[in-house]
Amino acid sequence: MKRFSILIVLTGQTQVGGGFHQSVTNLVRVLAAIPDGARASILDLHGSFSPELQRFVSSGLVVPSQIVQLPKKAPSDRGQSAGWHGVFRRLIQDALLRKSERPRSTLFADFVDNSSYEFVIFLGPSARAIELKKKPFAWCFWDIAHIDHPEFPEVGSAGQFERREATHATALRKATLIVA
Repeated sequence: MKRFSILIVLTGQTQVGGGFHQSVTNLVRVLAAIPDGARASILDLHGSFSPELQRFVSSGLVVPSQIVQLPKKAPSDRGQSAGWHGVFRRLIQDALLRKSERPRSTLFADFVDNSSYEFVIFLGPSARAIELKKKPFAWCFWDIAHIDHPEFPEVGSAGQFERREATHATALRKATLIVA
């Protein structure tokens, strides 16, 4: 019998702040709630959670085989190389296709959408969730404090408020499950 396969995604880029600690807390809770017979893998997208994951391995909460890494992209893939061929290909694509029609796929979305994982859990309000085209996902929605306090530096920087609003609007509609 095939085991249900879940990918848990950690996306924070810093090891400080409430969001980082909330993601760590969410990880412990999600791992405890994984049903018997299911297989859970953990992807630390930016490597920010490595010390915590190693601590969890040492304590037995996580086994090393549960930790997966995003594969490295070959420079020649999809014309994205730094060479002139890649640049020329991108210019031709831009000229021939309107921006809204141009297929946009990231290494992350390609990896997840083409993987054997059946469900994806984002432990924080990550914009990476909206990149997925095939996989159902759970999205953790922490708060809307950016609306009440737009003066905070993490929100007040150029375009950050608008990016959060757009991400929330899209992710909340696409998510199979919302955790608030």
